[in-house]
Amino acid sequence: MPWRILFIRDMHPFEQIFRENLSFFFRRLESSGVTGERRILAAVSGGADSVFLLKMLADFSREFDFRLAAVTVDHRIRPAEESSSDADFVEGLCASFSPPVLCFRVELGEGSVSAEAEKRGMGIEEAARFLRYRAFYEKASGWGACGIMTGHTSSDQLETLLMRFLQGAGFSGVSGINPARDILFRPMLSLSGEDVRGYLRSAGISWREDSSNSDDGFLRNRIRLKLVPVLDREFPGWRKAALCGLEKSSMDFQALSSFPLPEWKEFPVPVGLCFSCTPGRYFSMLPAFRLRFLYQGFSLLGIKKRIPYRLVRGMIFGSSADTGLDGGNGIPPGEKSFRTGFSVRGSGVFFEVGKNHIFLGLDIVHNHKNGYLVYVAGAGTVALPFGDIKIIAVPEQDGGVFFERYPERNLHVPFVIRSRLPDDSVTGEGGIRHSLKKLFNGWGVPGFLRDFVPVVEERGVIRAVLGSFAGFSDFFSRMQ
Repeated sequence: MPWRILFIRDMHPFEQIFRENLSFFFRRLESSGVTGERRILAAVSGGADSVFLLKMLADFSREFDFRLAAVTVDHRIRPAEESSSDADFVEGLCASFSPPVLCFRVELGEGSVSAEAEKRGMGIEEAARFLRYRAFYEKASGWGACGIMTGHTSSDQLETLLMRFLQGAGFSGVSGINPARDILFRPMLSLSGEDVRGYLRSAGISWREDSSNSDDGFLRNRIRLKLVPVLDREFPGWRKAALCGLEKSSMDFQALSSFPLPEWKEFPVPVGLCFSCTPGRYFSMLPAFRLRFLYQGFSLLGIKKRIPYRLVRGMIFGSSADTGLDGGNGIPPGEKSFRTGFSVRGSGVFFEVGKNHIFLGLDIVHNHKNGYLVYVAGAGTVALPFGDIKIIAVPEQDGGVFFERYPERNLHVPFVIRSRLPDDSVTGEGGIRHSLKKLFNGWGVPGFLRDFVPVVEERGVIRAVLGSFAGFSDFFSRMQ
């Protein structure tokens, strides 16, 4: 057999690193059973990191046998000329490869980022990221991509680590940017931003600079522009040390995440989620698992904004009053024993530990002292936090109405439907007055449902307590 001589160009160290990471991705893909044509979608903004990503993927597409496409998103939060020029640059760059790279251009609607930020109670930067990634996944699904790749580097990793640390994140936050999640892969986390820029300069490849990167109104930019230079100057080895600590935290988090948690059970009425076992089971979990369990519940409730840790800590350790960080002997309240009959509320969330239940739900009574109040001036449908009540006019009776589900109980408008107040009482048979607390105790209404039970007040007198809306009894007082 004659000798075959293969001439292979010397590979740059950064190219070799990228190639090894890409090889890992395809081995992972093959082990998951993915077959057929392999399509990779690269997220390209026009910045140095994404330009490097696109070039590497184009260079290795033949060796790894995949089709490549790029997606670029115009968020329309910068001057139109600048953001449009970035997208034009990406399209031109894709066209310059041989063969050309398919490019998907996504233009978000004017004002959509700010609207999303307001809707979700998040910053502009977070809202832009949410919409950007949604666009990535939509294009990947439509094109049939088996992988989405982004150009995040170790510099981004360190900025994220610092940002989350300063925001008080736990293991889930300081574990940093995940290199692989579902079809999302980040093959450049072992390279720094300076590595990438140095490579592009030596290769004579240009890129775009985003002017918003110099806006120190964004936390990430403040960290990059102000904090990182100080750390580089005063603590030269901090980058390596931080990345080592990050790897250790990631391993701890993976171990913690491997333990199963109880399941939240949806309560029969649409007011939240109810833990299906006893408080003893909840407090038998280590605090770290309680924390994960609570955040799982927040996610199921659809809560997007951050819940202050002082509130979460009260839920973890069984404290409704002193939820500040312990400054004494370091033993959190509730660790020697747990107690029932307490609640924690705030930031739109209500948590309660009763004798036989753990409850977590949305706090529909945003102001605990006043609760909800609906003024009823005539027949129609009244919207309440837990659902609608239909009110029907009594024929030939001026101002007379009745609830659709209680046709024999007439009222006269105007009246109000509200949540309970601390001193509420009702008059029963024989003129005997009962406090709402006593009434609810008799019905067996748990504390977390008491603010949801509608109280009907007419001319300063409570005419009805509609417990059946929460699955309990009703009370009517002198309703004709």
